[in-house]
Amino acid sequence: MKRVIGLIVGGMVLLSGGAAFAGADGKAVYEKKCVFCHGADGKKAPGVKFTVDAVKKGKPPKMPAYEGKLSDEEIKAVVDYAAGLK
Repeated sequence: MKRVIGLIVGGMVLLSGGAAFAGADGKAVYEKKCVFCHGADGKKAPGVKFTVDAVKKGKPPKMPAYEGKLSDEEIKAVVDYAAGLK
């Protein structure tokens, strides 16, 4: 049974390119980097659009740029997570 499950999981990883099992955790990144200013529900910053460009370049003077501090994968994951908050 373990072998069958292993084969199924292995096949899923191959078919998905690994994305289903590997990758950045948008919620974890948000909780570590964003929650203080934006709030757990994203409502502390009304009208803010969470975009890849905004996260990469920041919004001076308040929001720092995360390009070079977070990977592109982490940025995409946190933007996807934050978009689901609103």
